[in-house]
Amino acid sequence: MPDNRSHQMPRMVAGLAAVVLLVSLVQPAFARSSAAAAGVANPAVTGPGDRANGVVVVEWLNASSGYEIDSTWAASSYEAYLRAGVTWVGLSLQNNVIQQLRTWSPQRYGALNVEPRPGSSCPASADTPLTPDSVKVNNLAFDILSQAGRALRKPAGVDPLRGQARTTLIATGASQSAARLVPYINSVHPIARVYDGFSLAIPVFDHVIRQDRAFDRLRTPVFKVMSEWDLTVGTVEGNNQPDSRTLRTWQIAGAPHTTYQNVQYRIPNNARDDLPPITFCTGLPPGAEPISRIPSRYVFAAAAQHLTGWIRTGTPPPTAPRISTVPGTTEIVRDQYGNALGGIRLSQHDVATATNNATGCSTYGWHRPFDQATLATLYPSHRAYVAQVTRVTQRNVRAGYLLPPDARTTILEAEQSGIGR
Repeated sequence: MPDNRSHQMPRMVAGLAAVVLLVSLVQPAFARSSAAAAGVANPAVTGPGDRANGVVVVEWLNASSGYEIDSTWAASSYEAYLRAGVTWVGLSLQNNVIQQLRTWSPQRYGALNVEPRPGSSCPASADTPLTPDSVKVNNLAFDILSQAGRALRKPAGVDPLRGQARTTLIATGASQSAARLVPYINSVHPIARVYDGFSLAIPVFDHVIRQDRAFDRLRTPVFKVMSEWDLTVGTVEGNNQPDSRTLRTWQIAGAPHTTYQNVQYRIPNNARDDLPPITFCTGLPPGAEPISRIPSRYVFAAAAQHLTGWIRTGTPPPTAPRISTVPGTTEIVRDQYGNALGGIRLSQHDVATATNNATGCSTYGWHRPFDQATLATLYPSHRAYVAQVTRVTQRNVRAGYLLPPDARTTILEAEQSGIGR
């Protein structure tokens, strides 16, 4: 990177501070009523400094919709973050979302700018349309990501975390943001060395991570967690890149790129912020609904915990089987019901009550419940169904793909279901 870029950055980082979104995780607090009822306990309220576990996750906010989406927070790990006391930071790094913010609130965001100065040799960011080539062009985003991480780790002046512990710094991104992190990991991180590890959620296009000796000596863990859909737009080399001392790849069978939880999170937010409503595809198979229902957030939660342990203790996460594909292609092999074979198989997929195909309906996939005759054949009693869910769920906990709190939720949902009744 040309040296003249570094001289531009201090001014830009100062302006960027207004668009850094910081979530400090606190224990539940309750508003005090002006007319509090007698006998109601006044709970003790603790601040974020009492819960922070020292892990700071910095997310490259997703720009695919033209406005920023906290995809990793929303669709992946926020429940696990809250349980563990992780501090989450969101960064707006791309031109199109900065322009959207400036339009949405000129008074607050009007001065923000991530364009290079005229005459700079730094290329402008090609935000749209997204292609395998344009995803590698990031304007000043790499420098901002590095300097934001430096400001979080060792602040000079204002402390963005207000004294909270910060012993482990992880950079993450989902979808195109994960893809944009790949050239940062391969080319910038060996020079900057700001982050302790990287989490790539549902990366698209070519996401091959450097594996030469020079990179291996850095000992920086990189964790890729992929949905079923990601394989269809990725490369055979990226999808099948072997695990190593510094790389782990998990692939979740049946998981969509854009999850059901992500959509449910975004619908009220879009309405609140006067953003376009989410639209789905038409022409689905008879009886099908948009969005595969495999709860991939549970696997992301386990991966987040493993990544922290990998960084802090050097203990690598468990390996996982890959989703089955036709050799030499990205075509997924499926069973008689249309569900993918191989991969990490949550009980919602392995003890199937529906077809969850993650490759149709744009990035959402689709969900079609089995008919009663099929369910009766597979699960002759409710007890038999719950027993199968429990067995698969406990197996995933032992394998390290599922955390105990999420396992309990999974089994409880099976017990409360009508399957086999």
